[in-house]
Amino acid sequence: MSRALTPGIRFIVTSLCNYDCIYCHNEWEPKVKPISGLEIKLINELVQATKELGGREVDVTGGEPLLRIDRVTAILQAAKQYEMFTNLTTNGYFLDRDSETLSKLGLDEIHVHIPTLNPLLYTQLMRGNADLAKVLAGLEKIKGKIFVIKANIPIEAGVNDTEISVLLDYLTGNGITPRFIETMSTASYGTNGQRV
Repeated sequence: MSRALTPGIRFIVTSLCNYDCIYCHNEWEPKVKPISGLEIKLINELVQATKELGGREVDVTGGEPLLRIDRVTAILQAAKQYEMFTNLTTNGYFLDRDSETLSKLGLDEIHVHIPTLNPLLYTQLMRGNADLAKVLAGLEKIKGKIFVIKANIPIEAGVNDTEISVLLDYLTGNGITPRFIETMSTASYGTNGQRV
């Protein structure tokens, strides 16, 4: 069965994020106060139920999931207990801190958002406390510890579309699979997430 069709469960660990990306699909949610969160004691039950129903994959995302490494740890431990494939999506800011932990927990695949290799443009696009050098250093630290590393690259005409070849060369040269994503406008959504 194709990975794209693999049944499983997706945990949105928290809505908190240290970035405030211009293309974030949760841009109407507060980034400084969590609006969602799962009790750790329920995580194992949910993963077990997913496995019993034929699920084979556990996806971890946010907000920025590594802001709640305790929840990420509980999810990955449960997933490995039931021999399920795991992946995590992150902005990469905390990879230098958490690379060893994620490796020991058996994370199979990680997706890191990297829309540009230009430090100034990166800060403008990712906002918050965005730090490209810190993310790239974290990626260097995690290489060889996690089997599959992918870079999510939102592309916007006139913003970062001229960097495609530079990103391809850098990422593939470092064993990272690039995933180009066409950005979509979310201007038609209000601050409460309702279409206006």
